[in-house]
Amino acid sequence: MKSCIWMAFIAIVMVACFEDKGNYDYHDINQLTVGKVDSVYYCDQYDSLYIHPELTGTLYSEDGRFEYEWTINNKVISNDKDLKIRVEIPLGRNSCKYIITDKDLGTKTYYNFNLQVTSSTASDAIMVLCNYKGKAELSFKRLDRNAPFMEVFYENVNGEVLGEGAAYKFEQNFSPFERLGGILVHTDDGLMALDATTITPVGRLDGAYVYSKAVPKPQLGAYQVSGFAVWPGRNTEFFGMQWIDCYSFIVADGNLTLFQYMNMGDVLFSCKVVESPYGGAFSPVAYPSYRGAGGLGYDMAEEFNMFDETAGRFVRCDVVAYRQAYAVDGLKAFPGYKLIYGNPVQEQYYSVAMLNNGVSSKLLYMKTPAFPSNIFSAEIVGEVDVATNILDADCDFAMRSNTPFLFWAKGNKVYEYNVNNIFSPGVAPSASNVVTSLDRLNLGYDANAVITCMYLTRSQKNLILGVSRYGDDKEGNTDELKGDVVVLDANTYEVKDYYPGVTGYPVDIMVKYQENYRGGLDENGNMMDNI
Repeated sequence: MKSCIWMAFIAIVMVACFEDKGNYDYHDINQLTVGKVDSVYYCDQYDSLYIHPELTGTLYSEDGRFEYEWTINNKVISNDKDLKIRVEIPLGRNSCKYIITDKDLGTKTYYNFNLQVTSSTASDAIMVLCNYKGKAELSFKRLDRNAPFMEVFYENVNGEVLGEGAAYKFEQNFSPFERLGGILVHTDDGLMALDATTITPVGRLDGAYVYSKAVPKPQLGAYQVSGFAVWPGRNTEFFGMQWIDCYSFIVADGNLTLFQYMNMGDVLFSCKVVESPYGGAFSPVAYPSYRGAGGLGYDMAEEFNMFDETAGRFVRCDVVAYRQAYAVDGLKAFPGYKLIYGNPVQEQYYSVAMLNNGVSSKLLYMKTPAFPSNIFSAEIVGEVDVATNILDADCDFAMRSNTPFLFWAKGNKVYEYNVNNIFSPGVAPSASNVVTSLDRLNLGYDANAVITCMYLTRSQKNLILGVSRYGDDKEGNTDELKGDVVVLDANTYEVKDYYPGVTGYPVDIMVKYQENYRGGLDENGNMMDNI
């Protein structure tokens, strides 16, 4: 009997111990509460996002007792307690999670929220086309607020490269027609069109696209693009109608593809492939033969000058009436030379052209009569030879509007030259035309730094320089960004803004504008540009 009582007592004690242990395990679980994390965040693409959660536990909440994971669209983007990122994710609503793991227990706490991303590229912006780790890339700084540069962002955001191999040039086109509008970018892959607002790909301007648009259908080769130019034409009232037109010139396989958009009440869009009348290959440069006489002088000619570098001869291209290229036999030939730059000057029916043959350069002042009086003629009224240590094919050029002053950058120097000095008599550009240099800017540049590209804003107020500290590495193969942007006052050449280490090797630079104001002025003559 005593044995039975003793056995019953032991059983009761064991059950009590078991139940006690169970109660102990239940109360030992640390329940976390996540605070100071919103259910939805709204921000612009390329902005910085900072989230500082506040964790409260029923037993403990020390940071070191947990592991952290932040995900956006199921991709882990951070393992820190606080989230600090630049928003390089797609536009629209993105699903996000904050996951906290208890290191001792292995339990997880989940907090779900959304990130609504809008475009920050829908503003005026400084843009830099660069080479970065052997690929074409873009860097970007919006100008509507004090925001940092978004460095080499294109591939991260779009999930594809802008271009394999080298980048060459980009330009904005305000044409509203399909792939011709927005930002056109030339790389080793050809010519790509980007949406000017979102900086996302629209499509490539390849041979198939040209063939589908040109009438009659052209005979195309490989359609290897060597260069392009975009020029806005008239934007004026003409017999009671607003005449708006723009031209896109693409040189591929030595021939010209001319795209023309016109709006005079009825929209006209045309595409034609044009060969040189001399049978050779065009230099990838096209420029208006002269400025118009009216308004602010921004209305361009209906004829453009080009250059057959095989024959060494200038060609005039009618872009309105017949869309043909015409030989200018009365003009002397320049065998072995290529056209590297051209632009109309303030004097009506005149322009300047720059030629280079690899060892020497020539600056020409040309008279080009208006169509239809004599499209087959032109006259060189001034010519000077320029030493290649002053000017060569690697220079970047800009011309002040309605003035005779021409800018260019070479090495670590910026030059300005009055093209009327050709008649003074024949005073060529020289070292005396240097207006500033990197060593004068007091930014700490050594002799290895060079200006690789330059842009004069359409307000004429600022000169923007792309500066490389990469030395001989033109592909930008280091992890460290060694491309800088310097903004100068275009009259005093004083530094207004300086952005070091924001891009790869700078290839081209420009301001992307959201509105097509002529010279930055609206229809009432008010300056609308903030740079």
